[in-house]
Amino acid sequence: MVMKFLLNKSFLIIDQEGFVRKSLEEFFNKFDIKVYSVDSESQAFFHFQKYQIDIALFNIDLSNKGSREILGKVRWSFPYVLNILVGTSEHITKYCDNVIFQGCDFLKFPFDETELMEILKKGLSETRGGFRGRKVKAKEPKKNILSGMLLSNNKSSQAWMLNYKALISYRKQYSDKWPKCRELWKQKHLGAWVSVQRRNYRNKKAGEFSPLSEEQIELLNRISFPWEVTCENWNEKFEKLKAFRQEFPDRWPRCWGGEKELGVWCSFQRTQYKKYLKGEKNFLSDEKLALLKEINFCWVFEKK
Repeated sequence: MVMKFLLNKSFLIIDQEGFVRKSLEEFFNKFDIKVYSVDSESQAFFHFQKYQIDIALFNIDLSNKGSREILGKVRWSFPYVLNILVGTSEHITKYCDNVIFQGCDFLKFPFDETELMEILKKGLSETRGGFRGRKVKAKEPKKNILSGMLLSNNKSSQAWMLNYKALISYRKQYSDKWPKCRELWKQKHLGAWVSVQRRNYRNKKAGEFSPLSEEQIELLNRISFPWEVTCENWNEKFEKLKAFRQEFPDRWPRCWGGEKELGVWCSFQRTQYKKYLKGEKNFLSDEKLALLKEINFCWVFEKK
């Protein structure tokens, strides 16, 4: 039997040490409640993005600055989640002010079922709707005017839409190219975002976890988003490099001035070549290496 206030709720247990997770899972399984459990920050954020999490229970090392920052990230990225920190009396005394600021409740370990149920009931009660800026219920999805589809209303989706609109604006200004994270221009963060979308798309196709939704894929397809950086783009840059060398046979493109785009591209080839020599993953194929070898490509750039 599920308590009324726990109906349709989902739980995420973040337990870096492992000894709390088992007891919590056994407790929730008795009530037939959906429970997810992870042991790291990165896994936790994947679950927050992939699933609708209502309650998060943390058993983390608060003496570690990175662990404390997890609480703040969850608090601001997922404000509707009820956060409960499981800790000893020592942790509660030492970190109480910091954790309360992050919008967490405390559950002293060891605890019994009654204590856990009381803190859950208190945290999910309607009388605490505005407590520490938390929302008891997630907002209903709103219809996005731009896409004509339903998109989730969490902060990560809103940030994605802002970048998407920025990409549309960029394409209106530069219809002949797409932003790249290696270019030295003021909006290089947009190039990094574009690169992340491609990576998430590859993960999705491979059956791995990806925060990229089908709706977001459709939105990008509407603007003919290039999911793959094609070989033709590389060959185009290579031809420009050959033309540059014919005009300036005594030097190579630099990463500043009017030739900075080609200079950055050459710098990237050198970086990939270093990875190639170390046996690390890189983007240089045998064909590309052969073409660069034909023009005696300068693998070590020396400033003069």
